[in-house]
Amino acid sequence: MSWQAALVELVASRIGVQLAADRFAFGLERFLAARVSALGLSGPADYVAVLTSAALDEHEWRALVSVVTIGQTAFFRDRQQLSLVGEVMAELQPSRRAPLSLWSAGCATGEEAYTLAIIAARLGIPARVLGTDVDREALEVGRQGGFSAHSLRRFPHERRVGFLEERDGTFWVAPSLRRGVDFAVHNLLATPPPAPGRRGWDVILCRNVLIYFDLATSEQVVDQLSRALAPDGWLFLGHSDSLRLTTPRLRRVMLGGRVAYRPLSSPPTTAVRPPPRPPQRSLLEPLAVASRGPVASLDAITGLIRAGQLSAAAEALTRTLAADDSLVLRLTLGNVLLASDELERAAECYAAVRERAPLLAETHYLEGLLHRRAHQLVAAADAARRALFLEPELWPAAVLRGTVLDRLGDRAGAQAAFRQASAVLERGDGTGLQSFTEGLAGLDLPADEARALCRAMLARRG
Repeated sequence: MSWQAALVELVASRIGVQLAADRFAFGLERFLAARVSALGLSGPADYVAVLTSAALDEHEWRALVSVVTIGQTAFFRDRQQLSLVGEVMAELQPSRRAPLSLWSAGCATGEEAYTLAIIAARLGIPARVLGTDVDREALEVGRQGGFSAHSLRRFPHERRVGFLEERDGTFWVAPSLRRGVDFAVHNLLATPPPAPGRRGWDVILCRNVLIYFDLATSEQVVDQLSRALAPDGWLFLGHSDSLRLTTPRLRRVMLGGRVAYRPLSSPPTTAVRPPPRPPQRSLLEPLAVASRGPVASLDAITGLIRAGQLSAAAEALTRTLAADDSLVLRLTLGNVLLASDELERAAECYAAVRERAPLLAETHYLEGLLHRRAHQLVAAADAARRALFLEPELWPAAVLRGTVLDRLGDRAGAQAAFRQASAVLERGDGTGLQSFTEGLAGLDLPADEARALCRAMLARRG
């Protein structure tokens, strides 16, 4: 067995995370090289041996966990689902003599745990919140209670009063809120932490965590969570998690078009009402926003990009997004960062859009370009395939898939992709992309150049 395969197997068995090609964090290879050097080892295989003999709470595992788990989170992430959580709290509270018990499982740096505490406080509901994660360093951030403006991007300024205080650019959780929130190290593969009292947890949130596990491990985790629920408790998962799981100990409940879970023995749901549907914003909304204060116009931003001033363009886009968090603008920011080789920040932008609009083909295509830039060719080909499944006319994705498969030695697959791109290009020049790519290295592919590439690749023999 290669050391890579041994590492994948070891990490999966210890913490459940699957290190498939498209799950490797961008800094993992650098991390391994640094640890091998620091420990005076001969190579990565020796480091895997060190991990094999080390306990999960020892330094090497704590350091590795911080690299292989990606704690992308924010206050009030998925506001629609959280409004349903508030409805559930209001339904449960009259039947409780003690404060509600709320568990944020896989909380990373704690934004979700504090969000639950804020929701309860707004409703006037006594509650105790526990945030758990396998990453000790992330939990320490939560315990300290200091967060960046980026973490609060979905939490309007006017609603923060009484909950957060800004000091020197950092937003600190108010002591009154922190007193109701605890943090603890917990591996989701282990026995769940006990809830206060003897009833079990009233509400458990485990969102955007199971995507790192394979299906069997995900179902094992959900089974553990189901056993930790109160008899009339509620479990909320991420949207993509709900699409693939079977949950024999739980029944699905539809709330406002969203899926939640309750124990099979729980009473029928009567008090929870679906929230009013928010106004739908088109993915084709105009990019330009009115210039006010530090917010830049579209013309100014594209002018900076065309002039090669990518750092200034990224700053202008970031300011503009604070006033208008448009999907297209955030994709454009990701494009600028990708062209600047800021891969981790670009990945965050694309992931944020994918979370809000998982069926937008363009995002998967752009993530494919990012994977190609990171030399993750299998992941790049898979991302292009997803984009083409969602939008077969997206010829840039077909060109990407063709070039990547050719480099991987899959000549037949590459030829099929180039034929698909060529057929679409015969009908016109439009890329089908909404975000700005003009002049950005690695993203700007004119139709004429794409046609020439397709002809050349399809003319190759053998």
